[in-house]
Amino acid sequence: PQSAEKRPAAACDETGTRVDGKTIWVHNASNPDFTYLTISKKRGKEGMDEAKVLPHYHGIIVHDCWSSYWKYENLMHAVCCAHLLRELNGVEQNHPAQTWAKEFKMLLLSMKKVRDKAAEQGKTELSYYHLHKFDKQYDEIIQKAYEENPLPVTTEKKRGKKKKGKVLSLISRLDKYKESVCLFIKNLCVPFDNNQAER
Repeated sequence: PQSAEKRPAAACDETGTRVDGKTIWVHNASNPDFTYLTISKKRGKEGMDEAKVLPHYHGIIVHDCWSSYWKYENLMHAVCCAHLLRELNGVEQNHPAQTWAKEFKMLLLSMKKVRDKAAEQGKTELSYYHLHKFDKQYDEIIQKAYEENPLPVTTEKKRGKKKKGKVLSLISRLDKYKESVCLFIKNLCVPFDNNQAER
């Protein structure tokens, strides 16, 4: 059998729909050959467990970075970069002073271009030059993003975590899940997005 790293990745998604006036959730797991749909009253891990796919899967899943997917430690995770591009577009449009967002978007698109060209040429991996270059650019942009978005300082003593806001939350995710965001350039079996599941 193939190792988890060499298996085609499965795309996962969940979407709500109305039945008899109530919201139910359709859970989707797809690979290049099959699409498996299940219905649940639950959206999160409970609904995914009911589908009986992710608890027993040991390959790679591509998803939108929703927190419920990260609860599965038995598999490898790849973040859908199409979702990230939409979020970065939102940052660009709503927060023009955020110069890092355009740079990160350009980085993702450059990574995709190089990755697609390598795949077309039948290569199984990118060159050390490109991997090193992208890795360095990623870290530099994240550092710039934190500089443009310092954590808010408050003098009041309040319990719990300070709210980060949407922009800083996105930066934190990109930082924390760097390996999963970049998996599509390190393993050419992994697609850039989870559009197969979304379709």
